[in-house]
Amino acid sequence: MSKRLELLIRTTSMLLEVLPSETIGQLSNITEDKLIEFFFGLGTWIRNNLLNDNSALVEEFNKINVVHKDTMSTMMIEALHQHLKDTICLQLK
Repeated sequence: MSKRLELLIRTTSMLLEVLPSETIGQLSNITEDKLIEFFFGLGTWIRNNLLNDNSALVEEFNKINVVHKDTMSTMMIEALHQHLKDTICLQLK
């Protein structure tokens, strides 16, 4: 498994633990083309609360050549969204 994938799995688990169920529900019910709606509110919250300067999480992203916090938060939101969509698909089978 790549370091990038491992990191995104860990960040998805982290977000599932810290985000309110209302936010998780909203994210799971949105289509990918509307995902940008989360990049400012949720993305800003992630950048301000989880991606502090010199945090271990920022260092891990830097190790996979991701250096901008906007990119980090976007990757985290997209990974969480994909996880939620995959989970819903599995439940429907």
